[in-house]
Amino acid sequence: MLEILRRIFLLGLGLGVIALIAWLVFPSSQKAAESIAETNPAQKRTLGEIILRDFLGVPKCGILGGGCSNTFSNQNRSSTTASENARYTNTDIYTTNFRSGQAVFNLMTINGEAKSTWFYEGIAKGEVRNEKEEAVGAFTIKAIRDPKTANFVEWTGQIQYNQPKTKTGYIVLKNANTSGEVQKDKSLWIPVIFDGQNGSGFDPIRPPIQQECRRSGCSGEVCSDRDVNTTCIYRAEYACYQSAQCERQANGNCGFTLTTSLNACIKNAQ
Repeated sequence: MLEILRRIFLLGLGLGVIALIAWLVFPSSQKAAESIAETNPAQKRTLGEIILRDFLGVPKCGILGGGCSNTFSNQNRSSTTASENARYTNTDIYTTNFRSGQAVFNLMTINGEAKSTWFYEGIAKGEVRNEKEEAVGAFTIKAIRDPKTANFVEWTGQIQYNQPKTKTGYIVLKNANTSGEVQKDKSLWIPVIFDGQNGSGFDPIRPPIQQECRRSGCSGEVCSDRDVNTTCIYRAEYACYQSAQCERQANGNCGFTLTTSLNACIKNAQ
């Protein structure tokens, strides 16, 4: 009886040694088990795996290193990188007077162009977020021309925010998604530096940079600090503006300085 038990014990021990060698050197079965564990994180480790990994220090891929796979980690890393890059690029909208990493201040004007589909009734929205991506301000971007007239239209907006509390942050331009469907949301994140920041998080309000007044419109009949499109229907009084002074007026807006001679010229032309 003892001899029979001894033989059974030796046989079981031999099979165990063979199984252990197969596990360590040929880890294909190990990979299959681990693939289950990776797809099901709740799967508990076996006692044998705990002994091999934690106490004996056997590497995950076996003694010879065969069967290693980093498929899961590569996929996660690639998708994260693609998502991060997509945040900072968008072919539907871009800025013309603003670049990534630029210093910004409150009430600063930002201009650009965007697809007409970016707007709803000529309006879209912008946000200001600090380094922690917390919203610290919001503003409106407006299409300068009717979005229905062209594929791409010019737009402008005035950045407004309040105490970002961090030195860096983001200007976020968002499309007008009237459907409310998340998959139709579009945005462009622009990294910025908040100008005038100090330890208290105070951001002084600085006036926007004023552009030079100049003649605009189809016949030069408009005095403005930006280009203005008008109908090309000529009127006799437009000739009077050619010799008038286009400059910034007392109210802060651009305009033709009304003089006695200019008023008389306009009256006679009309």
